[in-house]
Amino acid sequence: CDGSVAMLGGSYLGWSQYYTAAQRPPHLKCITPIDASTDFYRDLVYQGGGMFYRYFMQLWGVNLINDCFYPGPVEGKIPPMNLFTEWLTHYEDSSWYWERSSINFLDKIKVPVLMIAAASAWLHSRGQLLGYSKIKSTKKLVVGPRNPGGMYSTIYWHNERINKYILRWLDHWLKGIDTGILNEPPIIIYDEGSNEWRYENEYPLARTKWTKFYLHSNPAVPAEPPQGLISPDEPEANEKPDKYKAPRLRAELLLNKPVLAYASLPLEKDLTLKGPLSVTIYGSSAATSTAPLAWFVKIGDVAPDGTVKLITKGNLKAAYRQVDEAKSKPGQPYHPFQNPVVVKPNKIYDYQTEIQPIFYTFKAGHKIWLQIASDDPDFILENYSDPVPGPVAAENSIYHDKEHPSHLLLP
Repeated sequence: CDGSVAMLGGSYLGWSQYYTAAQRPPHLKCITPIDASTDFYRDLVYQGGGMFYRYFMQLWGVNLINDCFYPGPVEGKIPPMNLFTEWLTHYEDSSWYWERSSINFLDKIKVPVLMIAAASAWLHSRGQLLGYSKIKSTKKLVVGPRNPGGMYSTIYWHNERINKYILRWLDHWLKGIDTGILNEPPIIIYDEGSNEWRYENEYPLARTKWTKFYLHSNPAVPAEPPQGLISPDEPEANEKPDKYKAPRLRAELLLNKPVLAYASLPLEKDLTLKGPLSVTIYGSSAATSTAPLAWFVKIGDVAPDGTVKLITKGNLKAAYRQVDEAKSKPGQPYHPFQNPVVVKPNKIYDYQTEIQPIFYTFKAGHKIWLQIASDDPDFILENYSDPVPGPVAAENSIYHDKEHPSHLLLP
């Protein structure tokens, strides 16, 4: 052993690598965080602002506490932090999260970094991919396929191609072997739609052509969703809003039924999307100003036989709609998630909603599918700042006229 150390691991074992590397220990030669986010508040606990993500709450807020207490009280053992209580009382972004979010000190890392991220992983993708640009040391990025069910990092322990890539990385920095890995482009991205791996030189891609797909009414008015259209054509002045009622939507969502959905016409040619994206919703609600309101957006691929494949999603709590333009980028609206603003009944607001990054080719003949709802079984809308528990019976409206051009911003 020559004292050279590398780090490798996923999720929490990936987060901890950022913290360790930022301390610059002399024997650490490189790190390989897998499926490891960088923003504790936005990626893990309160996605979309002020809403608990049930999966993470259960995994870390409940199960972890039990694990920390095992095997029970021990003399001299300090009780662990009660993360569940801390999260409940810290429902807005604050210094409590900042000091625990590596996005704020990634620029201090000096050792080489190989990031391995998932395409649209619900917990980690957004923050990990955003963090890549913050790292100033030698770096490489692999964006692999999604794993809709189960822990994403397990994919890599069973993927021979990625295992060999990691070994080439470690052999270079730990053993001094010229594996040729630094002679290759720094980024490899898997396209789930085409099932192809492609090299890239930067992320986000410099050649990105930002394109708006606008929401429209559908003159045909089909009986079943999708009931609206999306296209690059700007809306006309006289388009009427689409409406739906809550809280009946919770029962529909549990049955996997959309509440309000839109789809493009069949694509004439393949359409490849790579990178961050967002949805701007012009919406209103008849709910009282004390009721929690949120927008949940899902994007999918409609095959010629009508089946829908979920590709990515995002959400935003209405009270935290404020955007910091100085910190925002195309497809990446930055919400401070502080000082919630009252949503007045029936008043139209624009809600810039960030969506998990996408790496997908929609094939010719397929349709782009967009669903909008105001509730989701995976989230708890209420926190200590909400005097009225949700959902609350009310009519919600989505506007898509010339003055209120609701749209997707696609990369």
